[in-house]
Amino acid sequence: MAEITTSSPPPDASRSSKRIWLIIAGSILGLCVLSCAAIFFLGIPAVREGLRDEIEQSVSTEVAQQIPAPPGGEAQPGEYTITEESLQTSLRGNLDEEGDSAGDVFVDITPTGIEIGIISRGQTATYGGVPIAENGRFVVRDAESSSRFLSFLLPSDEFGEALEDAVNNYLTDNSLELSALELTDGAIVLTTVPAGA
Repeated sequence: MAEITTSSPPPDASRSSKRIWLIIAGSILGLCVLSCAAIFFLGIPAVREGLRDEIEQSVSTEVAQQIPAPPGGEAQPGEYTITEESLQTSLRGNLDEEGDSAGDVFVDITPTGIEIGIISRGQTATYGGVPIAENGRFVVRDAESSSRFLSFLLPSDEFGEALEDAVNNYLTDNSLELSALELTDGAIVLTTVPAGA
């Protein structure tokens, strides 16, 4: 009696081909997800730093204009006023230099605090806080934002720190301290004294 041998059928070329394409597609998708995540996590810090720098530079420029130092010298102690109009002009000028749309940037100073915001597509988004003089320094209390998106771009505490650094660094560079701060309708009045006085 002859022995019957059975051979296994050849592997299904179609199924193997599909598996290869699925592996390739999965690899490409994985690379895309990793690339997007890298761009997101690397991009957000750069955006935050840029926004913080713009705010700090604008406020610092305004402080330097209102508390001028003579060439090669230091600013003198005294009482200085920063108006919301002049601060708004500095912010808009700095943003225009950066190529950003600054036409709808506004500043509102009242006896209860300061608010810096932007109007875009009919929506208003703001940062706000309460500036005070504390231990010779400019301090922003209760920093907050009205917009989750703004808070995501730049957390409100970093907004407050940008304002503080803009004023305090300039005062330190000129051997001054802040002895008093008054908020009025439309202005902040800073009273400075020699550091350590």
